[in-house]
Amino acid sequence: MWSVLVSGIGLGLAIAILVGPVFFLIINTAINKGFIQAFFVALGVAICDSFYILLLYFGFNLFEKSYLTDDVLKIAGGVLLIIYGLVMVFKKVKIDTKQLISSSKKDKMEFFVKGFLLNAFNPSVILFWMASVSAASIQMQYNGWYILLFFTCCVLTILLTDILKIYLSVKLSNKITPRILYIINVISGIAMILYGIYLFF
Repeated sequence: MWSVLVSGIGLGLAIAILVGPVFFLIINTAINKGFIQAFFVALGVAICDSFYILLLYFGFNLFEKSYLTDDVLKIAGGVLLIIYGLVMVFKKVKIDTKQLISSSKKDKMEFFVKGFLLNAFNPSVILFWMASVSAASIQMQYNGWYILLFFTCCVLTILLTDILKIYLSVKLSNKITPRILYIINVISGIAMILYGIYLFF
């Protein structure tokens, strides 16, 4: 049992250090909008991961690998990433301390959906969880309790490390000038645009 816990945490940490579109979105949101909004982005990502894991574990063929599925996900994910990237590059930079400490229910849902969708339409996420669920199921001899424990530890570890990233980003945001914020926005936006273009090929 302890080996299952350690393995789940280890996989979560391995995923948490990867730098991709979700990483840039979470950090950018933390710096621009604040802790609460960035937390809901991370929560949306975690719920999306959990949703995929459950679907794949219970044997749904909805995301079975096929050329049609790949094409649809790549196009949808690419368009979504490019749109987010363009918004980040061209939006006006403004540091508003009141905005950083206040958050309405609408804001929370908006950022939750943003994190969920960005993760949902990333083909690499689906393929990764397909491989992980398959490998874990075989390794744990299809023991449902162990598999549930493994992926619960994995997703919670990812969420907790994202919260740590958000906390550190917010702390550093007090020392960030509008020019530095603009540069961060541009870098984040370009990274998303390039990744979105990459998905078309």
